[in-house]
Amino acid sequence: MINNAVVKRFSTLGALPLESVSIRREEQTPMTYFMTFSESMKAIRPTDGFRLRMPTKQGTDIEVHLYQTKFRDGPSCLVTVPTTPANLTALGLDADLEYPHSWIIPPFGMLSGAFKKGGPFIRDGKLDSIPIDLNKVAIFDEHEVYRPDLGCFVPEHLSNTLPWGTTPTPLDRSDWKIKMWVTTVVTRPATEEERNYLLVPWTDFSMGFLDLWLEQYRCWHKGLPIPTELSDPEEDPDYSDSTTQETPTGLTVATTVLDESAGDDAGKHQLTLECAVGSTLDEHVKTIGYEANGYFFEALATYWAKQNNVAGLWMDPTADRITILGAPGQITPLKSHILRLTRHLPRLDEAVTQAAEAGIEFD
Repeated sequence: MINNAVVKRFSTLGALPLESVSIRREEQTPMTYFMTFSESMKAIRPTDGFRLRMPTKQGTDIEVHLYQTKFRDGPSCLVTVPTTPANLTALGLDADLEYPHSWIIPPFGMLSGAFKKGGPFIRDGKLDSIPIDLNKVAIFDEHEVYRPDLGCFVPEHLSNTLPWGTTPTPLDRSDWKIKMWVTTVVTRPATEEERNYLLVPWTDFSMGFLDLWLEQYRCWHKGLPIPTELSDPEEDPDYSDSTTQETPTGLTVATTVLDESAGDDAGKHQLTLECAVGSTLDEHVKTIGYEANGYFFEALATYWAKQNNVAGLWMDPTADRITILGAPGQITPLKSHILRLTRHLPRLDEAVTQAAEAGIEFD
């Protein structure tokens, strides 16, 4: 499972007015601009076409619209912040002025970790309608940047040359790299007609970017220096029901009960296994010809599932760790099995031999 880290994360701030870069990084204190976090905030099951409220530190609420869950079948939801009098007031702006954009923050993919227990959002009912055609959404094929003066995302190369304060008229997209999503990570070039569709970033962002962009929008319209620092929670916003334990041999085992923010996976258990480099377990696994990484534990879990007729486990192994998702009745005995093997290394050797003989690959 993917948590609050940004998928394909990189700097997305682009070119900013000169006055915005005069603030030295070391002089800034980690903070949030608007978002608040509290253990009393319930987890939210993402739902297509839903309205959310985001209580702010200033005592007002910002309305956020969730258009689509599992955007591009991935770990994010398509969300936006509409330009409404209430939202403008919440940002400290004049609600009576004419603002040329339909959205304060145009649609983008926000990682669903934002909807965990303790997160910044509250459900506020269904939207009357979704003002876009979800089948007519194009994707940037290059690094995109949010421009609060334009009220949209633009390619970074354009943001570096386009003067701030440019009239927000339709921009010439003729040299932009634009694609259409097909499935998973598969895309194709956009046709001439598709190049005019609503353009959404390819990147999936954490909720901290939403907080930053709202502050950038406020500062732009207030004539204030525009911040570039990604906000940090004042405290850990993750109040999920999780437990972590370590074996004497060096394996860290974390179990999390997924809440409503996981959608259809709510109630399932997530098991994460990670072996400390240089630990007794790490060195022992090397002596039998393997690396104690996510792929090694994937093989052990696969063999256990085969032996116990367990189906439907979802596994995400990496060079550092593995995350396994399944029903409580599957994860609990699997966790016990892994702990037993890694606490008594001769049993681990025996299990590895048996799995290899059964055709299970450990790399």
